[in-house]
Amino acid sequence: MAGFGLLIGGFSFHFRNPIVFANIFTFILLIFCGVNFPVEALPPLAQPVSYAFPLTYGINAARQAIKGASLLAISPILAEQLAVGTVSIAVGYLLFEAFERTARKTGKMEAL
Repeated sequence: MAGFGLLIGGFSFHFRNPIVFANIFTFILLIFCGVNFPVEALPPLAQPVSYAFPLTYGINAARQAIKGASLLAISPILAEQLAVGTVSIAVGYLLFEAFERTARKTGKMEAL
């Protein structure tokens, strides 16, 4: 989720009100990550989108733990979460750098 924080922070360089993007991402996460209902309840075309977010794996691991699964049993889910989270941080960092470079070139820093 730190990658999303970097992404939203990058948007703040370009747009006057980055809170709008934070709210949009919050609702996207609520819909796609299985917060209110399982990912399996989503349409088949939307399910792969869910697995692009590390939060999906965390929620799945928490649900398994609540059902009584051991740490060893949920460790593959946590490993997937770590992998997707690492990619998310890398993408968020690269996008933040790109937004920062663009803001410096154009002199447009709306959030200030």
